[in-house]
Amino acid sequence: MKETDVLKPSSKAPDGGWSWVVVACAFYNSIILGTIPVTFGIVFNGKMTQMEVPSTIVGLIYNLFNFNFYISSIFCGFLSDKFGWRKVGFVSATITGVAYTFMFHATGPGLIFILFSVISGYGAGLASFIGFLTIPHYFDRHRGRAKAIIMTGVCTGQVIIPQLVNRLLDVYSFPGVCLILAGLIFNCAVFSLLFYPMQKRPILEGDMMYEAAKRQQKVQLSLKEITHNPQSNEKFNKKRPKPFPTRGKFKEIFSLTWNHMCQVKHMPLVIVTLSFAILNVGFGNFTAILPFAMVARSHTGAIISSSLSMGGAVNTVTRFFVYWASDKDWFSRKICYILGSIIAAVSAFGIVFVLRDAQLIRVCLAFWSFGIGSTISVFHNLVVDTCGSELSSSAAVISSLLMAVCNIALGPLIGVVRDYTSYEVAIGMTAALQLACSLLWFFMPLARRYDLKKFPDRQSPKQKSERDLKQGADVEAFKHERADESHINIGFIVDSGVNLTRRHSAA
Repeated sequence: MKETDVLKPSSKAPDGGWSWVVVACAFYNSIILGTIPVTFGIVFNGKMTQMEVPSTIVGLIYNLFNFNFYISSIFCGFLSDKFGWRKVGFVSATITGVAYTFMFHATGPGLIFILFSVISGYGAGLASFIGFLTIPHYFDRHRGRAKAIIMTGVCTGQVIIPQLVNRLLDVYSFPGVCLILAGLIFNCAVFSLLFYPMQKRPILEGDMMYEAAKRQQKVQLSLKEITHNPQSNEKFNKKRPKPFPTRGKFKEIFSLTWNHMCQVKHMPLVIVTLSFAILNVGFGNFTAILPFAMVARSHTGAIISSSLSMGGAVNTVTRFFVYWASDKDWFSRKICYILGSIIAAVSAFGIVFVLRDAQLIRVCLAFWSFGIGSTISVFHNLVVDTCGSELSSSAAVISSLLMAVCNIALGPLIGVVRDYTSYEVAIGMTAALQLACSLLWFFMPLARRYDLKKFPDRQSPKQKSERDLKQGADVEAFKHERADESHINIGFIVDSGVNLTRRHSAA
């Protein structure tokens, strides 16, 4: 390869080649980092029981991790713009791995609180969200497929990681599991180095964008020219970007976040995001407390891990089916969302009564996973259907903040309930939170009336679609009228030509 064969990339997404390597790396990161909350109960159950940690502290540790995990998504874009995808992904995954390494020496809940809830919460959140930020830069036509692959990484991890952790606990106990999980997380740091930023990725001869970049004559300066050519070095220094305004950027982040939060004046948006945040608290704490409850009812680690893995498998299949069916005309996203949360809540309530029977627990978990998978799969599209595409970005920010706040506000209360009552009552509380997700939707008609009364100029997505259909019908009618006029004109011209021909023949 010649040095002149290295070209600057164009702004067009490659949609192939190295892009699929990036997807594979993000898929692995989702498997390892995305399943940390799911395996919390399996990993820390024995250690917390040995240290006699009350359920209130256990709930605080778990929900503070979720709080930091979702809060980190707000700063992920800013840090990526300042330092780049690879640096943010590498550093965040590395500090998460280091935190798990030092948990090897944990002798009390205080160290686990700092290493798991704070450091791992921020680190795992940043490293997980980086993979999603790279997709729009690498894909255009296959963007939806790439996101679906990364999302299924979490479901795949729910099937694999609980079984793996249970086997490792039997062989190496808690310290060994922490070290092995730290090694797997360090691999996430290595894979994050493969997230080449598009503005610096070299285009070599044979790549999809090579010819287009060559025609534009965007030739990259070679290292030799920069180091040994004073003129080139001077040009390079002139083009060096200005220092990044960190303080101003933080102000911009808070300003944009505040602008998004101001959209809570739209009540349909509040109901959609709040219902999903409450659902997230409910099913997250359900998966965290269930292993503790099953151990208290004398179930083995193998039964617990296999039950969670089976639930993960059902969740994966459900998501694939819902992703496929959600674009069909006969499919209602709203009904799927409401029924899914109801099925999940009823199934969680059912586990309260069958907590001593492993087979019935698995049956309830299968229905619960089906309901949760159905609800989560349609949420993002349901936001657009309910609030419109112009509020979708605000919904993403508001839902992240509400999930963080609800986890830290409601999650520890479940631990308090467990300390003063029993695991059955605590599981019932998580089921009630999942049921509240669907009950909030009964207030949607009132929210729409309020929104139309306060913002009369704003049309709902349904009214916009009806308006677009009406405009489309008017355009088609206009085309038909023009076609009829053209037919009349053509007929008149043909008749005139025939008459002139007859007159000429008679003459």
